[in-house]
Amino acid sequence: MGNPPQGDVDSNALHFPADIHEAENGGVNGGQNGGVVPIPFIDAKTFQKCTESPTESQRLWALQSVGEVLFQGNAELVRKVLMLLCDPCWAVKRQALLLLQRLGACLDNDCINVLQRLLYHPDNTVQLFVARILEHVPKADDSWKQKVQSKSVAHAAVMQFGLALEFLMDDFKEDREIVLAAVTQNGEALEFAPKWCQDEEIVLAAVMQCGAAVRFADATLVAENPGLQALQEGRGLGLCGSYLVLEEIGKGVYGSVCRAEHLQSQHVVAIKKLHFEADFWADGIPAHTLREVSLLKRFQHKNIVRLLDVLDVGPTDIRLVFEFLPCDLFQTLKSLKKEGQMMPLERLRRYSADLMEGLLACHTRSLIHRDLKPQNILLTHEGSLKIADFGLARMMATPNRSYTLEVVTLWYRAPEMLLGTQRYGYEVDCWSAGCVIAEMATTRPLFPGDSEVDTLFKIFRLFGTPSENNWPDGTGLRHWKERFPKWDGSGLQPLLDKRPELNQENGGADLLRQLLCMNPNDRMTSRRAKQHPFCLSTPEAP
Repeated sequence: MGNPPQGDVDSNALHFPADIHEAENGGVNGGQNGGVVPIPFIDAKTFQKCTESPTESQRLWALQSVGEVLFQGNAELVRKVLMLLCDPCWAVKRQALLLLQRLGACLDNDCINVLQRLLYHPDNTVQLFVARILEHVPKADDSWKQKVQSKSVAHAAVMQFGLALEFLMDDFKEDREIVLAAVTQNGEALEFAPKWCQDEEIVLAAVMQCGAAVRFADATLVAENPGLQALQEGRGLGLCGSYLVLEEIGKGVYGSVCRAEHLQSQHVVAIKKLHFEADFWADGIPAHTLREVSLLKRFQHKNIVRLLDVLDVGPTDIRLVFEFLPCDLFQTLKSLKKEGQMMPLERLRRYSADLMEGLLACHTRSLIHRDLKPQNILLTHEGSLKIADFGLARMMATPNRSYTLEVVTLWYRAPEMLLGTQRYGYEVDCWSAGCVIAEMATTRPLFPGDSEVDTLFKIFRLFGTPSENNWPDGTGLRHWKERFPKWDGSGLQPLLDKRPELNQENGGADLLRQLLCMNPNDRMTSRRAKQHPFCLSTPEAP
């Protein structure tokens, strides 16, 4: 018996033979002589355990390794497979469908009734799959035909899973609107629409999602398009408008960033692809995207990353084209820490000056960034610094306006936010800037808490627990607890022990004390910080 794999499976990278469902006894095509390669059977207990696994590859392995004989007289196991029709992984979903098609002739009445009820499942992909299963069930009535023949079901299914195109009627595979929707969701769907492999718009939409889809494109079309030629030669991951995507350089919760090259000018850029759940698009373009585009479109400043273009790829796919910068501050600090080095004082002063100048540029435009951290600060070859990622930024409204607390990464979040205030302003950015400068000085985050309370306590240990003496308003905020430990605070001494030169005249300790003032009313502004001696007369970048 084979052992289940341990890693996750990339459902977009998997490719199954078209006639896998014709293989008997759980075998799949792929032998050296084109025969059937048998897959070892598994017992019911192992099958059930693997189908319930959180690991995609184990669920897929179970479906591929099971024999039909295991399901005879075992309705519970059949229901386990039925549940996998709702699996989020496409490869698992597909394999469940193929298995149930093979089991169609031996399904009992209870299972058939469950399938017929699932024809009205709210997920259109499930409706389509169930209909394709009932097509193989001799005892089923003809109600499944309505779903298979429904264009609305077909269109909704490929909008969710482009590869569902494989299971549509031939008429729908020749429907341009449906095929375009499918390849826009997953470029590999082009394999199932050979009629449209000569259509430039459809092919370009496919390779925008998956460069490997170029292998399905018409040879004449590829020969006439430099971008498609580059993909066929293996020189890129995909096309995005007039840009050849070269590599992925970063990925986060809200998006991924790729390095790309303009096909005509060869100018290198960074393209940010935004990732949102389908619900985010229910009312149009998500607010995060509109905010970032509107704020950056006319924002020209030497310490702010430049937005060059906005690409409208599809109904739920917006990509932002930025100037390309080689690395971020986080990577630089990580390298210094690994080598056991500190950032030279001259560079620390220069970066601090650039950070405060960029922040002042935001604040003079009534803009709060709300997510300053090393990962969102980019560095140029020339040795300057630029603030990036304005997805959480917003314009300041009236001074008494309440704002969300679901912003600013925990380690860089101001104490008044951690204590629950919803009325804040530019001062929260200044606290974050102080945290970043302190981290540049030591290569280590100043308040690396594992929770909001832990971060608060780390702040209190350094600057003292809020009281009537140091921050009277702090003890009145909604998350304040009288039972909080009472610390006098050590001040910046732990940091200064690592970088004693910061305590010299104009050495930076005074700047940090004023930026990291717990009382937001007394915290230094970005304008004053920019004029601080530590940020003045900085050496020119090499």
